[in-house]
Amino acid sequence: MITIRDVGPTRNTFGYSTGHSASGRMTCLDGSADGSRLYAGSFAGVWRSDDGGQNWFQLTWPQPPFGTVQGEIPGALFAPHVFDLAISPADPNIVLASALDSQFADGRDGIYRTTDGGVTWTLVHKTSFPANVAFAPDDGSLAYAAMGFDGIGLSSNGGATWSIKAVHAWHVAIAPLEANGTRRIYTVGDSIISYSTDGGTTWTQDAGVSTINLVRNALSTFRKFCDPTDGGLGGFGGSTDISFLAGAGGRVLAIEPGNPTRVYMATEGAANGPSFYYGKVADGTICNTVCERLAGEASLWVGDFSQFSATNPMAQWVQLQGPPVYFGTTSPSGVAIVRTKKTSSGFLLFFSDCSHVHVSAGTPTTVTSWHRLDGEDASVARQANPHHGNVVFVHPDPHGIAFTSDFEVTITPATGVDFPYNQCSVLDQYIGGTIWMANDGGVHWCADGGKNANSWNWPLGLETLDPVNIAGLFGIGNTPALYFGCGDNEDFFSRNGGVNWGDPGSGCGDCDTWFSDTATADRVIQFLPKRQPDDPSVVGCIGVIVSGDSSQYPDASDTGSKTFPPSTQLVAVGPPPKLVAYASSGRVLRGYRPVIKTLATEAALADGDYLFINQDLNTRVSTLLRTNSIRSIKLMSDWLDTTKAAAVGPALPMGVDLVQTSGGHFTTVFYVGDGTGKVGDGTGNVWKLDSSSNTWKQIVPNLTAPTPVGSALRWFADPYDPNGIYVLDSNGVKVSVDGGLSWFSDALLTNALTAGGMLTISASLLQDMQFSRGERQTRFVFGAAGVSCTMDFGISWFPVLNSIALPGRPESGFFDPISDLTDRAVYVECEGRSVLRIGGLPELPPFQPPPVFDLMQFAALDY
Repeated sequence: MITIRDVGPTRNTFGYSTGHSASGRMTCLDGSADGSRLYAGSFAGVWRSDDGGQNWFQLTWPQPPFGTVQGEIPGALFAPHVFDLAISPADPNIVLASALDSQFADGRDGIYRTTDGGVTWTLVHKTSFPANVAFAPDDGSLAYAAMGFDGIGLSSNGGATWSIKAVHAWHVAIAPLEANGTRRIYTVGDSIISYSTDGGTTWTQDAGVSTINLVRNALSTFRKFCDPTDGGLGGFGGSTDISFLAGAGGRVLAIEPGNPTRVYMATEGAANGPSFYYGKVADGTICNTVCERLAGEASLWVGDFSQFSATNPMAQWVQLQGPPVYFGTTSPSGVAIVRTKKTSSGFLLFFSDCSHVHVSAGTPTTVTSWHRLDGEDASVARQANPHHGNVVFVHPDPHGIAFTSDFEVTITPATGVDFPYNQCSVLDQYIGGTIWMANDGGVHWCADGGKNANSWNWPLGLETLDPVNIAGLFGIGNTPALYFGCGDNEDFFSRNGGVNWGDPGSGCGDCDTWFSDTATADRVIQFLPKRQPDDPSVVGCIGVIVSGDSSQYPDASDTGSKTFPPSTQLVAVGPPPKLVAYASSGRVLRGYRPVIKTLATEAALADGDYLFINQDLNTRVSTLLRTNSIRSIKLMSDWLDTTKAAAVGPALPMGVDLVQTSGGHFTTVFYVGDGTGKVGDGTGNVWKLDSSSNTWKQIVPNLTAPTPVGSALRWFADPYDPNGIYVLDSNGVKVSVDGGLSWFSDALLTNALTAGGMLTISASLLQDMQFSRGERQTRFVFGAAGVSCTMDFGISWFPVLNSIALPGRPESGFFDPISDLTDRAVYVECEGRSVLRIGGLPELPPFQPPPVFDLMQFAALDY
């Protein structure tokens, strides 16, 4: 029976530090008023806590019966990327979720609703864009959704049905009903602010945005003066950004408690607070006023709509004093958020500037109004050590803030330190309640107002790391070794199948890919594109870790077992053009595989067998290089030493940056590809080096073959079979068993990848393939629909993980057939879902030689 369990790092199996968390990015957060129920969004669906955030579980659905290809999962959330969440103020079991990237052919992106706490979801409105969803604070029947170019959605039945107004907006804020029947609604989208006083029935654009635009345009001009290549500041109020660098969060508008005519707005960039710990300027220098200290953190405005009318449709907007901007350890790679919270004496204003979370008691009037919640204030740091730096209490990169209805603190201006370190407030008194922060390290909470680093608590159950890929080894003992790097949270390794995890100590922050050859249980390699190798002229290197004890898997934390050869380089488009590390995940995710695998019939090479591309900056000529002595390469010039590395074939075709091989070390077949696919981010053309090693012969696309094959969205060569290659094009999977001379359509594999034809074809349907060195008939595919396996050379495929029932798209894996012969397993890393162990894989049927393929008979099979 197939079993699925989490084996990735947790607080108990790894521990925690602010920059190296066992949980990954949470995209949004909302909680009930009493804090007993919380929901958090991620790249892998929705997670729920029923005990105030101490323990979390992912909302999943039963896996289909074994071997069943099924896209329709009753009650599932069919879009895995959750952009925003809102809990009804009337019932914590009623939740709205904005979710995208479903890939379903019938379009299942949009607003989902649950009435049973996420047990079942219903797609209540389809959208093309991320939506900011919200309930009226005093009426659970009223819900609103800002959907960008799709307009504003209004619901009077708690989100069950929607009507649409043609108002362009990405963000919305709803005021409580006033005694005279007025309900004010504010929206912002792409530098447009709209306002309604009748609950959203009619809308008027705010002409007061001209004030905001003037300030931002002036700053853009200044930035371009400082740096002519700077793109400027751009607009404000853009689409929610949960994926990459700083941008607008789901909550960039907040209404002032007790005064519904005043609204606060967080805007991308334009930070105007004092700078600290930035070595190029003195502490206290106001950001974005000198060329030496341009800052990308967010800024904050307040709009007064008390005089707004049909004859004077102009709010009065004022840019507020921003909080201190802290450099070091963190960068503005979270999102901008503003929240307000009524207190016994007024209100608290919470502000994420994309780097840190700050709070002000009321409207901030000076920089001393601000107190930092997620790290040390400048005054505290100064008192601890005159040369102190940026000390954070929780993982950086905020994405959500929530608090109980009774949360309240008081703050007071800092004293006892010299200027400018007194330009902040500090915690005065904790009165009550709990606050939560969602960030790139999970969801953290405290129940003392955040007095110090020890105040914050780390959760269990948020298995939300986002590995880039996973490398594995088996053959020593009864558990495998696992290695992976991930964005935001460094890298991890386990030498006992995930029972315990260690820190490789790479210090790479956004860490990169790892690779292994299962024939050599004593070594792994990793890519470190940001690390400076011994050669100062090169950026990026390859980490080679070799165990000094043949009875142990490589210890990735042992610095003595590591060498760091410099990476070969490619030209990045400027201006000006520059060389960047070739050994990086951008190419790996599209199919680059640097390891020449060892066949079951041959011995592994003493120092491995690896392939890299190197490009000349001046001529732009690219060369394929092969090395069997990677640890001897110390300088970039060593790549040109034929005793250490050798060129393979003639110069590569223009644009090629992907390499795969098959056939082992001594009958190696080389395939290369570029990035010109027509659907998604595919890889386009594929070439094969001819037997004379003189010509790169294009084999994909081939539109004149009896079974044509189009531009490759993804392609994978069987590393153990010199003639086996799979290609995903816009019509499905094509397979060649003669090295690309002829092709046939693989209808069963296409059916598995598309969940029975329900998913549209794109590159993400086939993220990776794994082939077994010892079981030539066994192979796996990983993609948007889940994980499927064949144990008969690809004649039939059966699913072992459905990623619609268990959200989290599989991206790579590692098959371990021998550590436990009674429980064969594949280890899978999933987008935003850490590492899963899929056990109970079937035993092999009695051995039979591989079939002799008759392509005409195969094509005629009735599927």
